[in-house]
Amino acid sequence: KDSVYDTGSCVLHKLADPAIEVDKLGKINYVLLSHDHHFDNLDRSGRQFLCSADRVFTTVAAAERLNANSTGLKNWETIDVPTNDERILSITGTPCRHGPQNN
Repeated sequence: KDSVYDTGSCVLHKLADPAIEVDKLGKINYVLLSHDHHFDNLDRSGRQFLCSADRVFTTVAAAERLNANSTGLKNWETIDVPTNDERILSITGTPCRHGPQNN
């Protein structure tokens, strides 16, 4: 089962299944993904799920690691995306830092 993740420094165990089964979600147009390189943020089944979305918006580095439907945004870069109801969705990549900070 997709529930154990060895990170090298520790082993993560998934303790609960998703609140909603993937097949019950319906069509997903866009995914906003903060980062892809930690199993506690994006596990193997989550990676598989991304392929079903029309487009994934994430960091430039994550987009390079993911499949062709990923768009990487640089810090403060904004992209406008049309919605099905003729509105425009503006997405801006913002800088962030994953903690804890080591000093």
